[in-house]
Amino acid sequence: LYDHHTQNYYMSHQTMTDDQVTPTSVTYEMTHQLYQQLQHHYQTYVLKNDAHKMLVTFQMAPSEAIHFCFTYRHALRLVSPDTLFAQFTTELIQLQMIYMKGTL
Repeated sequence: LYDHHTQNYYMSHQTMTDDQVTPTSVTYEMTHQLYQQLQHHYQTYVLKNDAHKMLVTFQMAPSEAIHFCFTYRHALRLVSPDTLFAQFTTELIQLQMIYMKGTL
């Protein structure tokens, strides 16, 4: 959903599924600032660190990983796993279709 007041997207009315509670390894390319913000909340492993970005693996539920892609869209990019990347792409296409059609 889109909140016009904050100009951000958010997920609403989620139901608990196995995928939401089973952590998986998710790799992101992200800014140093975002890593500093998130590192204390998740089990992480830094794969690569250069002057502009970091490659970091997180242990998190797949649904939360997709939510991150929307929430932190200006500061990270999903790298792997491929199955999660495909799921995120599907969610993004569905969002675009909603806006193109102008209906929910």
